[in-house]
Amino acid sequence: MHEAGIAMSIIETAAAHLEKSGYGKVDSVSVRIGAASGVVPECLRFAFNAARAGTPLENAELLIEEVHVKGLCPACGKSFITEEKYFLSCPGCGQPGVRMVAGRELDIMEIEVS
Repeated sequence: MHEAGIAMSIIETAAAHLEKSGYGKVDSVSVRIGAASGVVPECLRFAFNAARAGTPLENAELLIEEVHVKGLCPACGKSFITEEKYFLSCPGCGQPGVRMVAGRELDIMEIEVS
């Protein structure tokens, strides 16, 4: 489960931020996860909760914003959002070569400290 490694990276990044800022603890970490990123949000939450013990994030909450896949068709110019993780052609005109413009995100957006 690669989510365990991602959870550890989130914890390390937030702990380093905490150390630099001089605050005492991390209350929450907000992340954005794209549907096509390959990360399973619930697995990441489970791994985060298991890995945070004994760290400055021991009581921190992981807040996850899931991002749908968004595509842009160069042939017809149509922009679309889909529940699908991947697509091969434009749902409007059927042409291949659609560019994914959102859905691969894996970003720490905010670290709340106190």
